[in-house]
Amino acid sequence: MEFNAKTFDPEELEAAITSIQGQEGIIDFFEKICPAEGNRSFELAITKLVKNRSNNDTLKEFDSVLHNIRCTSDTSDIIKYAAFYAYVVDCRYNRKEKNFKIIENIFGTTNQFKNYKSYMHLTLEWLNRVHPEKVTSVDVDKAKEDWDNNPNHPGIIYLYGSLVATLYENNHQEIEAAEKREENLKKAYDAVTVAIKKSKDIDGEEYTKFYSGKSRLLYLQGNFKEALDAIDFAIKHEPHREYSTSENMRRFLDHKLKILIAINAKTTDKMSKVNDDLDNLRKQTIKNIEFLGLFAGIIALVVGSLQMAANQPASDAIKLIIVLFGSLLSTYAGFGIILHGYKKKEFLIPSIIVMALGLCIIIAVLLFLQA
Repeated sequence: MEFNAKTFDPEELEAAITSIQGQEGIIDFFEKICPAEGNRSFELAITKLVKNRSNNDTLKEFDSVLHNIRCTSDTSDIIKYAAFYAYVVDCRYNRKEKNFKIIENIFGTTNQFKNYKSYMHLTLEWLNRVHPEKVTSVDVDKAKEDWDNNPNHPGIIYLYGSLVATLYENNHQEIEAAEKREENLKKAYDAVTVAIKKSKDIDGEEYTKFYSGKSRLLYLQGNFKEALDAIDFAIKHEPHREYSTSENMRRFLDHKLKILIAINAKTTDKMSKVNDDLDNLRKQTIKNIEFLGLFAGIIALVVGSLQMAANQPASDAIKLIIVLFGSLLSTYAGFGIILHGYKKKEFLIPSIIVMALGLCIIIAVLLFLQA
């Protein structure tokens, strides 16, 4: 099956993968797609090959065949690179950890493929998925440069946003001040939004990992409700396929649990604040009632004293007013105990003192009258 290397028709591409026969068939497939190296279609073709290889009985030893192609001396460098690219994608998706050392040796020491346009994206994607704890701001800068050089590549644009999320999720020591953090997260979120739009326009697909990345960035920005909506979309639309479903769903569900915990904590904080506000309002209301009672008592004391003292000698009037004042103090103290309860020592002790003072005033006047 012949197809255009830079504008793959999905049906033709799938037919080409299905018709592959062993190592020679894979080499022939790579020869067709290699002219597109550096374009989005090159990455999609290899990813499609990795996804669909289980449907081809001749590709059961896929990673071994790819390794052999890369190590064959008479194979062209571009074919070797395509084989290595597919080898990395296959090991990353299927978590073939026994092969990780081979891949990382090529990434870290030989650099034999560093001049290919898609190599930067391949290495950063590997770092982000396999060793996220090692992501630094240098890697984020590399991803931004790769984006600048490939402004219409949804995968490269998304990877920039995802690396920023990974950096801040790690609480890396290179993280800047709060203002810079907010600015970086905003840029990363915008990048993922662009990637989602371009994936619809260019690839005709909505990738669940893009929505997962969007959710991670929203979570880091504190927008938990929107983050939950985005990860729910990813979970709902994750296709059921052998090569990556379990790994993706594990990551999606782990992230959703983290969001739900954050939402619960935020709700608890809000309820605590509401309870504090209600408690303060209750205390203020009680205090207002106390003041109102005291004010009413004072008015009653003044009015009553004047009325009763009007027809009394001056000395008797003064004694009467003092007794009424003592009664007012005792009554006010008793009222405070009723309102606050006798178990609250901060209110009980002052109330007892005031009540005792009032009773002492009354007793003193009564004793004076008897004398």
